Amino acid sequence: MTYESPTAEDFAFDARVLDESPEGSPPRVGVELANVADHGVSVSGGATFPFTQYSSTDGALALVPDDREHVFPVDGDSLIPGSRDGCWELGANVAVESIGFQQSLAPGERVSTKFSVLASSSAPCPGPGSYRFEKDVSDVTLSFTVERAEDGSITDASGSV
Repeated sequence: MTYESPTAEDFAFDARVLDESPEGSPPRVGVELANVADHGVSVSGGATFPFTQYSSTDGALALVPDDREHVFPVDGDSLIPGSRDGCWELGANVAVESIGFQQSLAPGERVSTKFSVLASSSAPCPGPGSYRFEKDVSDVTLSFTVERAEDGSITDASGSV
């Protein structure tokens, strides 16, 4: 099979809420990239393919991936130390190994990753509203938005290319 460089039309990108409740553990979201083209595509990405941008565009929220093989806290602190006054807050700065992955996706093939959603350690607990995350993958911009409620839960998530 021949793999081509992708265009935005070759992909579908979606996000969904996995666990909206802020009690006991932080809210979680999953993102998924699918090849919707009739040909294979070759995609470049980082440590947690397909999405390796861990801060919202405004810096208020942070993502901590479930797969932390190449992601770890600076100074050995815990990335998810616990809730403080009902606010799940990032416990340390996130260090990411500077690596790149090349992955080939056949027609219809999907790749996904999961994240905990926390308040950034550099901001007070964010209020309710929409928060956006963006990342360029092989010259295609992937983005998703989460809706945060007053109690810190994530009530909706959606993605786009």
